[in-house]
Amino acid sequence: MFVDERIALLERYQRQLKREEEGKKEEKKEELLTIEQAKQGIEKGVITLFDGREIEIEKKIYFKQQIQVPILKNFYDAHEEDGTSAVYVNHEHEISQILTYLDENMQEIPLEDWKKVLVNGMIASGLYADVIKAEQTESLEYICFLVPSKKGDIYNIVFRMRGQERKFTGNFNCMKKEQDPYGTILEAMVLKIGEWMLEKEGEAIE
Repeated sequence: MFVDERIALLERYQRQLKREEEGKKEEKKEELLTIEQAKQGIEKGVITLFDGREIEIEKKIYFKQQIQVPILKNFYDAHEEDGTSAVYVNHEHEISQILTYLDENMQEIPLEDWKKVLVNGMIASGLYADVIKAEQTESLEYICFLVPSKKGDIYNIVFRMRGQERKFTGNFNCMKKEQDPYGTILEAMVLKIGEWMLEKEGEAIE
């Protein structure tokens, strides 16, 4: 009987620990910044995190095509820009935003084929790409992937436009350990670029 009571107590204790662990996971999940929250913050010009920190965003215009792009404001310590490219780098956080306007339209290939080209290209360069997701919207396509480095995994988002602006592409990245919030913010920025591009095309038609 004594042994049975001990077993019952142990099982009850284990169930309690499991409930507490699940509760902690749910609490942590609720504290993570979502894509939609980041997109709303981009529109407002400031993203407020759960810990009270505020990340400012500015909307800038690039290239003669007048393409609107959100950039982390007062954040980067290195910046280069010319008529066909723009590069922003924060060395402390290892975060960058790179924009490129090509001379010719990119070849139209299915998203799955583009993903294979990306992975094989990384392998040919002696690198490994672990693709997390590949998404397509009405105006653009993007691939999120991890690349190992000596400092840790780097979270990358490479995107390319569809439709009229197939010369415009970009690559945003941060360290995986800072994927929340920065990786989420960078992905939301890519989606906003696509939304603003659709708005611009709609205005041109009108």
